[in-house]
Amino acid sequence: MKKIAVIRADASEQIGSGHLMRCLTLADRMRREGTDVHFICRDLVGNLNHLVHEQGFPLHVLPRHADDPSLSGYAAWLTVAQETDARETGEVLCT
Repeated sequence: MKKIAVIRADASEQIGSGHLMRCLTLADRMRREGTDVHFICRDLVGNLNHLVHEQGFPLHVLPRHADDPSLSGYAAWLTVAQETDARETGEVLCT
């Protein structure tokens, strides 16, 4: 049975690229060991989604949302509340 992994990671001008770059390294190793790896990334300003494509991984892009001044902390980085991010990620996983 083929193993499948889904990585939910973002990069942007505000949050940087370290997490996504480490996830790409992990995904490359997993792929070499036979796992089919998919990425779910949000369309943030300054994203590095093109690197996911260039390395040959399937990419599912979550939509960009308008800035919401009521959001703070992590939610402000993502431009959405955690519940919205979880719902949108779940919708991708169910397709």
